Amino acid sequence: MNCTCTNQIPPIYKGDTATLTLSVMQPDGSYMNFNGKTVKFIIKKTKEKADTEAIVLKTIEPEEDITELPISLTTAETNVAEGTYWYGVRVIADGYQTTEGEGQVDIVQGPFYGE
Repeated sequence: MNCTCTNQIPPIYKGDTATLTLSVMQPDGSYMNFNGKTVKFIIKKTKEKADTEAIVLKTIEPEEDITELPISLTTAETNVAEGTYWYGVRVIADGYQTTEGEGQVDIVQGPFYGE
């Protein structure tokens, strides 16, 4: 796995917005430039679930030179049942798709979130 993030994303409070920052270290030690690439970010309850059953499925296509890609999650996307979910990051460039990171993220009940 080449993702410079850890396999465990810090917990996200249920119903909060969140921004994750993705960077991918390449074999030569430089960071991937996301310009012109397609990045897919997915969160689902189990790895076995189909992508169509994901709670978050984002496709991001940067049009500028950046090595740190912000991935924003909305209140609606994090307003799910508390628990541990799996995330994955795929990068598509020149017709090839590679998984650049995967791991777990916990959605937790915040102290002020109500029905």
